[in-house]
Amino acid sequence: MIIMCGYVRIIFAISVLSIAITEGHDCYISDTSSSVTGQRHRQVTSPDATNEEQCSRLQLGGFNAFGVKVIPLLKTGSAGSTTTGPTTSQPDKTTSVPTSPPDKTTSVPITSKPPTTVGETTSSATTTKPLTTTRATTTMPMSTTPGPTPLSTVDNFEVAPNACPTLQADQSFGSCRAAYDAGYTTDGVYIVALSAGLYRAYCDMTNGGWMVMQRRVDGSQLFNLTRSEYEAGFGNLCKEFFWGHTILNLLFDDTPWNLRVTVVSFDGTSQSEDYSGFWIEKKANWHCHITQAGTGTAGDGLFTLEDKKFSTHDSDQDGDSDLNWAEEYQTGWWFDKDSPTPMISNPNGFYYKSGEPKPEWHGIIWVHDRSLMEIEMKIRYPLSAG
Repeated sequence: MIIMCGYVRIIFAISVLSIAITEGHDCYISDTSSSVTGQRHRQVTSPDATNEEQCSRLQLGGFNAFGVKVIPLLKTGSAGSTTTGPTTSQPDKTTSVPTSPPDKTTSVPITSKPPTTVGETTSSATTTKPLTTTRATTTMPMSTTPGPTPLSTVDNFEVAPNACPTLQADQSFGSCRAAYDAGYTTDGVYIVALSAGLYRAYCDMTNGGWMVMQRRVDGSQLFNLTRSEYEAGFGNLCKEFFWGHTILNLLFDDTPWNLRVTVVSFDGTSQSEDYSGFWIEKKANWHCHITQAGTGTAGDGLFTLEDKKFSTHDSDQDGDSDLNWAEEYQTGWWFDKDSPTPMISNPNGFYYKSGEPKPEWHGIIWVHDRSLMEIEMKIRYPLSAG
């Protein structure tokens, strides 16, 4: 009995010493029941790897020599929070997963994306190109039928192709009245067929098919020209011009035509004078013939010019040995040296602008001593389409 008690004391002392050693290494020991040994023993838990190693030195197959099972103490949760006791420990969620050995590492190729510029739209890896719609082009076959061929004229008048084109350039008419009777009602340049060839003429269709033989509107054309220039004609058919005695002789053929003279003052007043029988004789000096006095509001500026000759500064035909009237008044026109006034009319005189001072009876004159802003002389065959 005494021996047994001594043995118990020795065992107890050794257990106390084991506990002291374990606790010195920060190990936790608890009593549990072992279904294997059928005896009571204590579990030891270590809080970290260092104590775990120290505590494991006490282990012999999981139990120390005194039947005490040693278990590392695990820390979970926030700092300072420790789970102890017989509860089964969960793996530490912050534990790093060991990397694979180099020979088992699978290299994943890295695809570099181009930098994205601000304002660009970033698309997915797969880019779908928009479909391009191509419009079918239809080539129209070129016409093999030639268009109308413009007629060639023998005059040398200027025209403005864009502002004043030749109308119906592929056909000719006997006169502007003939074109008007055929249904053409637009003012402009037409082609008239005369015995000597085709000529361009400016037609006033607004008033019924008149052919303009002379016009002044802005002073852009000089009219103090030679006899040969008045014979051939000159100027721009769309602005200022004189149609020419050659054409007028072919047209009149010593036959009376209607004549209308329209004058416009600088105050905008427009007046007209009509003559029922006017023509220019074919003689060399282009005699003027008037069969009846004029009627209208502009005044009769031709009544003293019957059978007078046409004069220019280089061809004095006025009958006055003391004065070359055409040279004095810078014009080409018919004159009567016995006229009650120095100048009864002068449509081809020098162009004076509004308010510009001028000598007496100089300028564009019709009956009165005042220079006009505009004047137009136009003719039309009276009996038929011409």
